[in-house]
Amino acid sequence: MVISERIFQVMEEKHISQTALSERTGISQRTISDWKRKKTNPTLEKVIPLCEALDISPMFLLTGEDGPSEYVITQPKENNGLREDEQLVVEYYNSMSEVKKKRLIAYMKGLSKRK
Repeated sequence: MVISERIFQVMEEKHISQTALSERTGISQRTISDWKRKKTNPTLEKVIPLCEALDISPMFLLTGEDGPSEYVITQPKENNGLREDEQLVVEYYNSMSEVKKKRLIAYMKGLSKRK
């Protein structure tokens, strides 16, 4: 089964329409429709938003291996003493490309100089 088929299988099981998925992810309805019609797969940057919207793990989306009973994105068990919001920032940061990380750091430096 290809990734797009897995997406539509989960959508059907969870009664999520293409419109609802589009609203939850910010991915255009046309793109979602193309995945279904052409059986093409989403690009890499769409994987995490899809997993969050469908409440499935990236491993399941990509391989189908962690089974339908485990439709969750797993959170790290150890948070290194960080608060939940701080851990979330770290997770987002770790999922970014190097270019986006540099931009974010520059932005944060600029914010910290303001009063």
